[in-house]
Amino acid sequence: MAGSASLRNQKEVVTPPLKGSFLLDREGKCKLEMLDYMLCLDERKNVTENCRSLAKEYLECRMKNKLLERDDWEYLGFADEKPKVAGENKDKR
Repeated sequence: MAGSASLRNQKEVVTPPLKGSFLLDREGKCKLEMLDYMLCLDERKNVTENCRSLAKEYLECRMKNKLLERDDWEYLGFADEKPKVAGENKDKR
């Protein structure tokens, strides 16, 4: 049993995720955006391509409220999309 005792004394090497962790939205600051996205996925049989604009709005809300570190859209999978113009209506699902 000496082998198992030595395993307990070894430190586990933990590597952080590539993008790090992000804060939970405990105050519900982006709840509406999240629900819109989830409903879109549900209506479209979880085909994410059909709900990309809502996913982007959700991520923007999280970044704006400092729940997610701001990053370039291309690194978040939205390189092919044009930036939203201020005052533009939300895309229809």
